[in-house]
Amino acid sequence: MNSKIQNRVVLDTKFYTRKKDLEQKLEELKDFKNNRTSHPLSKDYYELINQIDKYRHDTIQTINSYFNNLILKLDDDLKELDTELSNISVELIEAKIETLTEDTLQQTKRFKTEGFDREYNQLIERRTELIEDLTDTIDFAKIYSLKLSNHSSLFLKTKQQFQACFNELNTEKKKELKKKNFKKDSKLQAHDSSIICIREVQDEKFLTCSNTQIKIWNQNNLECTCDLNNSYEIMSCCLVLSENEILTGSQNGIINLWDMSSKKVKQVFKGHTNEITCLEYYNENQFWSGSKDKSLKLWEKQTGQAIMHSYKHGHQVNCMLVFNLKSEDLIVSGSSDKSIYIFYLNSKRAYTRFYHSDSVLCLEKLEHKNLLLSGSDDWTIKIWNMNKKMCINTLNHTGSIRSIKLIDDDSILSCSIDNTIRMWCLKKAECKETKRVAFDYDSKILLASNFDLIFSTNDFCVNILHPFEI
Repeated sequence: MNSKIQNRVVLDTKFYTRKKDLEQKLEELKDFKNNRTSHPLSKDYYELINQIDKYRHDTIQTINSYFNNLILKLDDDLKELDTELSNISVELIEAKIETLTEDTLQQTKRFKTEGFDREYNQLIERRTELIEDLTDTIDFAKIYSLKLSNHSSLFLKTKQQFQACFNELNTEKKKELKKKNFKKDSKLQAHDSSIICIREVQDEKFLTCSNTQIKIWNQNNLECTCDLNNSYEIMSCCLVLSENEILTGSQNGIINLWDMSSKKVKQVFKGHTNEITCLEYYNENQFWSGSKDKSLKLWEKQTGQAIMHSYKHGHQVNCMLVFNLKSEDLIVSGSSDKSIYIFYLNSKRAYTRFYHSDSVLCLEKLEHKNLLLSGSDDWTIKIWNMNKKMCINTLNHTGSIRSIKLIDDDSILSCSIDNTIRMWCLKKAECKETKRVAFDYDSKILLASNFDLIFSTNDFCVNILHPFEI
C-alpha cells in the first residue's frame, strides 16, 4: 500500500471515529433534553441554590438581629436618660452649691492670714475639683452626646464594612459593564462662566457649579437633569448631601442648604467671616465647613447653628475629611499654612499636626489600615500612619497635586497640574502607570467612583476621560 492510500485510510478512520463520538454525544443530548430536571447536573444546581438560599436567610437574620440590638441600645439610652432626669433634684443641687460656697468661705477665712498660702491654695483646688465633678455629673447633654457619638461611630464602622463587602461584590460586575459599554472620552459645554466646583452625585451623576449656577449631569449620556440659578450669593464651593439636598458655600462666608426639588434655600448658616473653601459631610444632621478666615466649623443642619467652637489654622483651610481612628472621630484639615491638623472630636486630647513644605490641597483616607494621604503644592503625596503619627512614604509628581482617589487597599490615582494622572502602588510606593492629560492651572478635578476623570477647562467646559481600565 502506497503512502497516499495509507494516509487516506488514516483520515477516513479519524473522520468516522469522530462521527461516532458526535452521534454518541447527540444521543446524550437527547437524553439530557428529555430528562434535564432529573439529571445529576441539575441536582447539583438545585443543591447549591438551596445552600445559597439558606445562607441568605441566616445572614439576613444575623444582620437584622445586629441592627435591632443597636436600635435597642439607643432606646435604652433614652430611657436611662429620662429616668436620670426624673430622679435628679435641681433644688438639692442648688442647696449643695450654696452649702459648698458657704463652707468654702468659712474655711478660707482661716487661711487668709500670712503663712497659710499653701493650705489656702490646696483648699481652693479641692473645692474647685468638687465643683467640676458636680458639673460633670449633671451635664447629661455631654454624657449622652458622647454615648451617641460612640453608637454613631460603631454604626458608621459597620456601614463602611458592609459597603466594602458590597464594593467587592460589585467589582466584577463593574468590570463586565465596562467591557460591554466601552465609553469614549467626551467634552461638555457646561456653563457660561468659570467652574468653581465639581462633585459626584449618586447613580452615576455629577454636579458642576459656577459662581451663580448649579447643574447636575447624567454621567453616561451627559444630559443635564437639574439646573439651578443662585441669585443670592457668589458661590465658591459645594457639597452633595443627597440628590435632593446640596450645600453651597459663598465668597461672603455664608452657607446655603438647597432643596433641589423646589430649587429654594431651606436653611442659611452664618458664622464665617470670609470665603467658604470646603464643605464635608459628618452625619445626617451635621456637616463641617472650612474657610479663608482660617477656621473650621461644625454645623447643625436643622437649626442652622454652629454647634462646636471653631478650630483654627494659621492660613486658609483648603480641604478636610472625617477620619475614624479606633472608634474615635477625627476631623482632618489641610491648609495653606503647609500643615495638616488632626482634631480629636470625642476626647479632650490636643490636636496633632503633620507638615508639607507648601500648601496642602487634597486629602484621602484608607481607614481600616489607619492611613491618611495628602497632596500638596510641594509636588508630593505623603502617606501618613495615623497610629504612629508619622509619614511612612512619599510619592512624587512634578507639579501641584490636585486630587487623590483610592482604588483599592493598595492602589490610588492622583491628578497633578504636571498634566498627568498616575496610578500608584501604595505598598511599593511606586508608580504603576501614567497617562498625560491637558489640565489648566485652575482646573477643578473629580475622580469619580467608577474612576472616570472629570475636570473643568478655562473655556467653561467639562471633560470626561476614561484614562484607565480599572
